[in-house]
Amino acid sequence: MGSDPNGPSPELLVRGVVRVWPIDVRDPQFKFVRWCSDFEVVDVASQRVVGALSKGGKEGHLSEREATAKVVRVMQHEFSADVAKAIAAHVYGEAELPALSSQLAGCPRDGQVSMPASAPH
Repeated sequence: MGSDPNGPSPELLVRGVVRVWPIDVRDPQFKFVRWCSDFEVVDVASQRVVGALSKGGKEGHLSEREATAKVVRVMQHEFSADVAKAIAAHVYGEAELPALSSQLAGCPRDGQVSMPASAPH
């Protein structure tokens, strides 16, 4: 992790995977793209998973490119809110999300297109 040597080191790490792929729903006017995401919130000091989030869905538009752009906007909106709530709940001791194994269940594991994501907080 690249932390500033003069600044505080991260206490929590958000890591995960996002998968996006086109699907055929036999609609002549719209193109659809399915998405799924699996994220873990990890306490850096203990390496303990303090929360896990899995979500998915599908979005449609007139072109596959626009449907994919819509998927990215939806994922960013949903996960920014959910991850922020999970981190705040852990930091303020309000609640702890159930710790799951590192094999999250939201995304299929059959070689779909994936974009890894990891961001220290």
